[in-house]
Amino acid sequence: MESLLSSSDLHALCLVNKALRTLAEPFLYSKIQWTWAREESPPPITLLLRSISRRPQLAAYIRIAIFEGKRYGMIFYKTAKLPVSIAELDELVAFVRNIKLPCRDFWIKELRSGTVDAFVALLLSRLSNLTFLRLEPNFWQESRFIGLMLRSALCAESADYELPKFEHLRAVYVDEFFDASHESRVNQRRGPPFVTNTADVLPFFYLSTVKSISASIDNPVTFAWPAAHPPAASRLVSLDLTRIREAHLGQLLEVTPKLETLRWGWYYDSTLKTREPCNTGIIDLDQNGAAISYVRSTLTDLTIIAGYCMYDRVTSKGSLRALVQCDKLKSLEAPWPFLMGWLPEGAMQLKDVMPRNIEFLTITDDMSLEDDYKWHDDDAKLQKIQSWLENWRTHTPHLRCVALGIRDSSDYGWDEIRDEFKELSARVGMRIEVIELDYSRPVWGP
Repeated sequence: MESLLSSSDLHALCLVNKALRTLAEPFLYSKIQWTWAREESPPPITLLLRSISRRPQLAAYIRIAIFEGKRYGMIFYKTAKLPVSIAELDELVAFVRNIKLPCRDFWIKELRSGTVDAFVALLLSRLSNLTFLRLEPNFWQESRFIGLMLRSALCAESADYELPKFEHLRAVYVDEFFDASHESRVNQRRGPPFVTNTADVLPFFYLSTVKSISASIDNPVTFAWPAAHPPAASRLVSLDLTRIREAHLGQLLEVTPKLETLRWGWYYDSTLKTREPCNTGIIDLDQNGAAISYVRSTLTDLTIIAGYCMYDRVTSKGSLRALVQCDKLKSLEAPWPFLMGWLPEGAMQLKDVMPRNIEFLTITDDMSLEDDYKWHDDDAKLQKIQSWLENWRTHTPHLRCVALGIRDSSDYGWDEIRDEFKELSARVGMRIEVIELDYSRPVWGP
């Protein structure tokens, strides 16, 4: 029924008679999806909460919850307070009192003031059958109560709270929040200020059934799990992480013994150094390799994307030799300096970092605008690739394709480079190509 009828059709069926409502309601409520920008009317979150307070079985029908914001370039702007009446609040306050959290009085106060985070946390606390959750910053603001609710539900030793354990949740997407509530503040900096969110995101790793997590995680001075013990994310097979640096990456990967896919967005902004001491302009490749070593026996796909503020200077130390130990790694995408270093002279050999069972390799031009990047001579790149591929069957017998990934091919002589790669491809018996990359974050869903 769900695949054949629209939401409006299902709603119309619910109004015909009780029998049809019984059939249609589980499909009508199975997925809630709201998009909210600051200039738009708020979604009907208070209306849904009131319906659930009167008919709790409606919450059990909700499997998918998608709360989307609208970007303005890189920035999400804070949304306004939710308009609420005293009559609407009476039923919602009863919800909060039943949860029995120590902060319930403050939570009630924030509900009365229309704080978005307080309402979203309350709604999530009713959705015990969720299988997919997507939270974007217009709903994931400050996350005082969302984070508190998650820590209490998933990490607290006390069982007194009336909160779900989210035992069906398989996939979680929580996006970064750039606090752009004051445009002048953003313009005074080189980029939008970030929100500290580690304590609010880490509880998701305690989910017993979660298979995929996509999240931006900041870099606290001391990384600490929110429970007395670290999680055992034994079912987690896919991680999409941004912002977190190599100093803390290993502590996440250490608890994911079955991870197969890792997409990691390395990021540096010098304006964050005062509160994130590990967020420096030095890429510690040894530390990066040590972190990946935790999943070397399970990882099949690894993507590393690098970004930094254009006014900052970036360099690296160490190497990614640890990748050689990733016996199951089949697909690898990484910036050239992560694999080869910043200078052609004395650069790493690809055979020294390439796992033996690799099948697809993409070397990107991330960091190519950095001052220390000296690989602007494409002949030097070609020579390095050529020296490796002359004996590729010995070192990487399962290799199927090598690609040079570029951000923009519109104003450069890539046709000539493609011709050189085509010639090399014919000579060594390997598909080699130049591809233009799409660096937009994947918008994945249930």
